[in-house]
Parts: sequence; C-alpha cells; structure tokens
Amino acid sequence: MAKAEQVIQTTVTVEWVDDLTFKLKFDNPKLPELFIDETHESASPEVVGPDPSRLLVSAIMGCLNASFAFCLKKARVPLKAMKAKGILTIKRNEAGFLRVSQIDVELMPEIEIQSGIPRMERCIETFHNYCTITESVRQGIPVNIKINKDKVKTS
Repeated sequence: MAKAEQVIQTTVTVEWVDDLTFKLKFDNPKLPELFIDETHESASPEVVGPDPSRLLVSAIMGCLNASFAFCLKKARVPLKAMKAKGILTIKRNEAGFLRVSQIDVELMPEIEIQSGIPRMERCIETFHNYCTITESVRQGIPVNIKINKDKVKTS
C-alpha cells in the first residue's frame, strides 16, 4: 500500500485597514493580530507594522534559526544563544518593476563545545535542507546563508 502524502495547510486572513495598511489574523486565536504597513516608512512614528519584505526575511530567519537549533539539539551540541541578521535586497528587474533580488542571512550561534565540532559541522552542512520556507524561496530568489563562528568556543 502506498504511503499517503502529508499535506499541511495554514490559514492566514488579511484584511484591509486603510491606505496600504492591512491586518493579519492567524488560524490560532492565541496568536496576536499583526499589521502590515506599506503606508509609512519603517522609521516613521506612525508605522504600525512591518512591510511585506521585512516579513519575508523574518520568516526565512525564523525558519533557519529553528532548523539550526533543532539540528544542534539532535546532535547534542549545546546552544547557549543565537542571533540572526538578514539583509533583503530589492532591485528593479528588466521590465522596471521592483523585485527581491537576493536575501543574505547570517546566523550567530553562541556555543561552548568540547568534542562535538564534527557534529556541529554536519549541522552547518545540512540544517537548511529542513527549513521549509528558505528552500521554497530559494526556488526563485537566491538566499545566502553564513554561519558566524565568532562565539563558538571549544575547550
């Protein structure tokens, strides 16, 4: 008998508020509403939420962080802290429309490890394969990932 294909669906509702501001509602009532704001610049005091490009890079960074942390946990590599920095680049395409041309993500894990360097290196090589968002986006937009090892301490 053939194995049934796993299908996961998520529902998000977007409702227009005014101008170029929208309210997101998630399928879990415990999650707060979130606003998408393309009306105001991100530094404006009137801004009520991120714009879609910030949400995209945030989704990629969240997924990468979770995939890397999960891999380290499975490999018994103790993670003390982790930060990420993402840069999303937008350029005009040949037709003159603005498009996301590239996304660069730097993960900055803080790890104290004695003998698990090979296990950590295996995670570095493979973790992104388990990130649903990043690998889906990579089908249309280059996503470059760097692991900053400045806070990886060995004893």
